[in-house]
Amino acid sequence: MSILKEPEFRECKFCGKEFLATNSNQKYCSDTCSAQMKSIQMRLANQKRRIPKNPEIKECKLCGKEFLATASNQRYCSDTCSAQMKSIQRKRRQQNQPKTPLSAGGINECPFCGRKFKSRVQNQKYCSAECLDTMKLVSMKKHAESLLNERKRANPLIAKKLLEMGL
Repeated sequence: MSILKEPEFRECKFCGKEFLATNSNQKYCSDTCSAQMKSIQMRLANQKRRIPKNPEIKECKLCGKEFLATASNQRYCSDTCSAQMKSIQRKRRQQNQPKTPLSAGGINECPFCGRKFKSRVQNQKYCSAECLDTMKLVSMKKHAESLLNERKRANPLIAKKLLEMGL
């Protein structure tokens, strides 16, 4: 990039507006025009990449319509057909899955307090928010204790300081 000795008027390659160029490579009147042109150029480059080298006419596995495949593994004519087929396949998988022992409306046993309860939603493990929160605290406390023990073993100065703190 070289700075022009004398600024010159040029026409913006994007919007066509006249502007005062300050360097020899300047093609656009503003950063906005430059960014928009780059965006268009990238979009065109991506479209060129999507053109198949060996175009093949295939039949959509969902609707049966013929289409020009842009990739060798393309099975559907559109994003809509692809999304619909994914939805159908998801429903089929859910129907074929065995029912989990924790199901909505079933009688379950709380792993924290042992009380039997009727679940309101599928996969509800705990009988109440209190049991769930308490279990989380117990789990966090165990994790924190294991970290402290590791640090005590790794560094005697930390062990001494923790002992002074009563931990």
